[in-house]
Amino acid sequence: PVIEIMRIGADTVLVSITNSRDRKRRWSTAFEMEIMPPVKSPTWSWQSSTLLSTYSDEFDNYLDGLSSLELLTRDLIWKIIEYVPEAVFQLRATSRTLRSQVDSFALQPATVPLVKELVFTGAISRFLSPTLDVSMYVPKGKSALFELRLKLREPLHGSNTTVHRTHFALSGRPNIYNANLNTVIDDENSWAHLRGAIGRRIEKVAMNQCITRETLLTISAMLETIKFKKLKVANDQLSSTFAKVITRTVIKCEVDHLFMSFRKLVFRKVNPVAFLIDLSTFVKSMHLYQSEKKTEFDASRKFFFGCEDIEWAPVFLEMFSRRLNKLCIENYTYPLYLTRDSADALRKRLPQMKKKFWFASTCEAYPNGLNYTSNSHLVQASDNELGSRFFTVKYASREKERFVF
Repeated sequence: PVIEIMRIGADTVLVSITNSRDRKRRWSTAFEMEIMPPVKSPTWSWQSSTLLSTYSDEFDNYLDGLSSLELLTRDLIWKIIEYVPEAVFQLRATSRTLRSQVDSFALQPATVPLVKELVFTGAISRFLSPTLDVSMYVPKGKSALFELRLKLREPLHGSNTTVHRTHFALSGRPNIYNANLNTVIDDENSWAHLRGAIGRRIEKVAMNQCITRETLLTISAMLETIKFKKLKVANDQLSSTFAKVITRTVIKCEVDHLFMSFRKLVFRKVNPVAFLIDLSTFVKSMHLYQSEKKTEFDASRKFFFGCEDIEWAPVFLEMFSRRLNKLCIENYTYPLYLTRDSADALRKRLPQMKKKFWFASTCEAYPNGLNYTSNSHLVQASDNELGSRFFTVKYASREKERFVF
């Protein structure tokens, strides 16, 4: 990148940054920044005049040897790094002054999100391995700064955690950094530098087959200080420990959108219905996907989320009375879980509540279909692209919305 600095006022400069290495992806940006006025020199007595003169000459010589970029204030240099994080290693190699400035910036809490997605993958079986795989998806333009943050945070005594980078040949695809954690042996010092390098804010977190208690507690500790909007969970089974960790994570990490894919619930100390209602207090949208082994189900059962033969309308209405305004349920195995009575209650009550709702669920209560509008809400029952019948109640302006995780 090319950096140009021009004074446009007594205390103001205009900084322009241009990247012209690739004509197809050329970009530029500019911003104004105030310059701090120089600090007035203290008054010296005649006894110190000789010493002051010597120091002044040395300082003038030092300033004469600095480039225009090195003479910028720390705040301005840090602002430049924010705009061109891919140039941190080139800036570090320029001089000791800039190296110190870049390292100081990299050791600060991240001011911009560096990691787009953080993925935790556990062992398929709790008996196979205590290893937890951590994948960090970092946009290419921010990879250099992320690598520097990793390097500067490595423990002095070394770490059991090694980070490997994977490149994608396609432009626009992020770099993936992988690390393996032993959830039994490794302590916090083994992976704390990962958390420090990641920063305090990312876009999305995913948990795949994170079943064991040790795995869930490690993830919970690692996410302790990180904020993110999307949480995706794909587990074969959901346990009581899982429910507690997810609830804690949703609250502390300020999650807005939650996706959960599951086959079986093994809640011993947690009420499934109460768990869903509690989550609805904190998230804006929820997507629940229930799967089942094809040889182990009876399609005539009215079964969902560990509950048999209950009316779900009161539960969903209670969930919508809280922060939740968007709910999608895919239960292809047991589509009869949502009875005609519950579906009728939802299509009557939801349009009358003071919210712009978005609700969709697999449902076979209306074989002849539905298609009408009630209080600006579209009420429909029809087959989707795969031939499965869905029942939906959506505010008119939200009809085209989709769940994207």
